Amino acid sequence: MPTRLGKATLFVTHRLLNAIFTDALPKRRAMQPEMNSVEGCDPTDTRWSALVWKVNGWLGLTVPFAVRDELVLLQFDRLRALVPVLYLTIAVNTLAGAAATQGDFPPLYQLVLPACLLFASLVRFIIWHRRRHVSATLASARKQLRTTFVIAIILSLAGGFWSVASFYETHETRRVLAAVFMTMSAFASANCLASLPRAAIASIIVGLAPIVVAMLGSRDLGIQAMAISIFVVSFLQIRLVLSKFAEMANGIILQREMRELADSDPLTGLRNRRAFTAQLETETEKLASGGRVVLAMLDLDGFKPANDRFGHAAGDAILVETAKRLQTMCRTAHCVARIGGDEFAIILDADGDRDAMESTVEAVRAIIALPHIIGGEYMAVSASIGVAHGPTDGRTVSELMLAADHALYANKATRTNRPLSSMLQMGQAA
Repeated sequence: MPTRLGKATLFVTHRLLNAIFTDALPKRRAMQPEMNSVEGCDPTDTRWSALVWKVNGWLGLTVPFAVRDELVLLQFDRLRALVPVLYLTIAVNTLAGAAATQGDFPPLYQLVLPACLLFASLVRFIIWHRRRHVSATLASARKQLRTTFVIAIILSLAGGFWSVASFYETHETRRVLAAVFMTMSAFASANCLASLPRAAIASIIVGLAPIVVAMLGSRDLGIQAMAISIFVVSFLQIRLVLSKFAEMANGIILQREMRELADSDPLTGLRNRRAFTAQLETETEKLASGGRVVLAMLDLDGFKPANDRFGHAAGDAILVETAKRLQTMCRTAHCVARIGGDEFAIILDADGDRDAMESTVEAVRAIIALPHIIGGEYMAVSASIGVAHGPTDGRTVSELMLAADHALYANKATRTNRPLSSMLQMGQAA
């Protein structure tokens, strides 16, 4: 074999052994910046980011920003289930390929490189096998995806060099076996890494390109035809990988949309009672560790007369406008929800002082009291508001809602700023 190929093989072997233990040994350096694309790119390198985005767009790998974290965790879960099987498959194929393609060529290609591939596969199998029941954080999942991508390329390079060496040095009657074993390994990698499409595609291209080029350069027409066949099937395999990824991403998007529909009020777009109760349950769990909860419940005064006079469409318009005003005034709130016909609830940020929260409540009352224009007339509604503080007024969802409800009706009974009863024509107001 040419000297250059030998040097390149030694380099790949060295990089392979370094990558094998990348996440198996303690780290002494600072963590690298988190990735910012579907499968990762350095956000500080704008040129690299732009290139990655172009490639992702061309391959159909871009997904909405809102679902990327869910996608990363799902990718890691699927890899955790399939990657150990992949490494065992590579180990078996390496043993079978080394036995089937024996030839009179240097031990570096006949023994050392297959031994490195076998050793790497077994080590990575053990590492991934230990991760089966380990819960992964978002940061650790992203790190493992990046590591898997790098190691997939290095293993494919090593396999590609080995297959080319075997093709040139093995007896003519057996030289195509190297291509067969490399093709099986590359396709096995693509199937197991389908949830990480760039790694899957890289495994096919990096692993099979060297042997396909070598076969095309052969004078044997049958070997050339086999190379063309491998190329065509590889293209189909890549299309299959992209299709599987699209199905996975679309499934996550659909699940998110279904959750949004299940947790949203269809009229106002606010959280519904189900989502509000779940969020309040989460907030009350913090009380055990010294946290605080502030719950405000609102009831519109004057809504029923407007609804009766102008109809349900006008009533709906008032509810939608009220929701917009609440969202504007309560941007820092943990949850703003419509829990009934004209009833709303807000889980306020409890980190501020009591005076600031009371100011927020009064601001909410003031903005709701601004008049609505309905059918060319001004109609004003106002809000009765009850506030409950946890843990002072309660420690559970039911206790806090009951306390806020009592405060609301006490406020309704004592308030003097009743809604405007007169309605003025816009022409008269002008």
